[in-house]
Amino acid sequence: MKNKFKKLFLSFLAATSLFLVACGTGVNPATSGGIEVFPEDQDRILRIASFTNEALVLATAFAGENPDIEIDFTEITMQGGEYQNWLMPLLALGGDVPDVIFLEAEFIRQFVESPFLGNMNSLLPYVDYVDTFPFVVEAGMHNGEARAFSFQATPGVMYFRRSMAREYFGTDDPSFIQELFSTPESTLDAGRVIRDASGGTTFLVSSANEFFRGFAAGRRDPWVVDNTLTIDPLMMYFIDFARILNEENLQAQVDQWSGEWFQGMDDNLINAHGQPIRIFSYLLPTWGLTYVLMDNAPSTFGDFGVIESPLPYHWGGTWIAVTRDARNPNLAREFVRWATLNEVTLERWATGYFSNEFLRAIDPSLPSDLGRGPGDFVSSRNVVNRISNYFEDTDAYNFLGGQNPYEIFGQLAPNVSLRLMQGTDAAIGDEWQDAVGAYLEGQIGSVQELLQSFRNAVRVILPDLNIN
Repeated sequence: MKNKFKKLFLSFLAATSLFLVACGTGVNPATSGGIEVFPEDQDRILRIASFTNEALVLATAFAGENPDIEIDFTEITMQGGEYQNWLMPLLALGGDVPDVIFLEAEFIRQFVESPFLGNMNSLLPYVDYVDTFPFVVEAGMHNGEARAFSFQATPGVMYFRRSMAREYFGTDDPSFIQELFSTPESTLDAGRVIRDASGGTTFLVSSANEFFRGFAAGRRDPWVVDNTLTIDPLMMYFIDFARILNEENLQAQVDQWSGEWFQGMDDNLINAHGQPIRIFSYLLPTWGLTYVLMDNAPSTFGDFGVIESPLPYHWGGTWIAVTRDARNPNLAREFVRWATLNEVTLERWATGYFSNEFLRAIDPSLPSDLGRGPGDFVSSRNVVNRISNYFEDTDAYNFLGGQNPYEIFGQLAPNVSLRLMQGTDAAIGDEWQDAVGAYLEGQIGSVQELLQSFRNAVRVILPDLNIN
């Protein structure tokens, strides 16, 4: 899809340039809007490419504050890798490339580790101004260069069913339930209690893969060390953990994102014999609350609670980068600063200020469903601390039976680390999960065969790696 809108003459904030801040006006650069005219930029057109219309929301609001610019927006789906496969060759060829690109967590490192992004170290002081969560900055750094920043932070949590907790553990108090799920070992023990007390009709989780991200995040070593495929001991433990879930009937054998997975959220899941079965918990990140659970569990509204996962993890998120060959690099960097390192923008993003009504006042031609509701968890600790009380007695708060999701996410975000994140993670991680899945299903007879199958698969997709 390609969407252009030009010469937008509506401004919502008084423009305050970085030049004036530098001259000592006393304006906080983390909250100021407006952009400065940079003569080295070729024109006043900001070319943006993205896999999500979140980018168009931000671009529209940015243009509303800066009416002398034009936005040229291109959206391509990332389904089947289409966006990545279009973008990487385009950047490699140079020339007519976007000024700004949006990058998803699954493939951000492929681009950050490439030579095709611009250096944004000049924006690093703003990280301190807004107190960006460290792991968000970490993901966009490479060889001492800041190459991407994000407006989101997405720590993972464990959502559990309160009614089942009361039934099987005598209470749904999150602090008590947290103790039961404080380690992988205690999680297995709690799963056994659920299985036995329910007569095998309630499962701890849908599948073992729910826990994969936590184990991957807790490793000591990344998948690739000195260009050699490396299997951390924690991933070997994941095999045992997954095997126990499978052999002891603690998982429902329901794949994430399948129809049955969503049905389980709303107590509409049945087994092959037509008998109802239930799932106790779902491991999802911040956005899993607003855009997955709340959209698919109307009849269980208010029956969910949230605790920290047995192993801290991160899932998803969108970063923004400036391309190496951008025609308007300064304008592009200013957009990144405004979108990711500006407290006003981040607060408005989190609280639903960028509604469809707001956006269509800027550009009436925009789709009637474009906009952003409240609830997205943002990357600035300053903003999170300031607006946490906003989420008391909201739909999300009531969905969780009286827990404030923003407050909980804010407590967990500092615990996330992305120091092991690499550009090959998604490809290698997918092969690992496939191999473990085949082992659990009996298609592979032993752990040694599992490891050999995994190594063979990685050798095909990454032939330049050393694989022992």
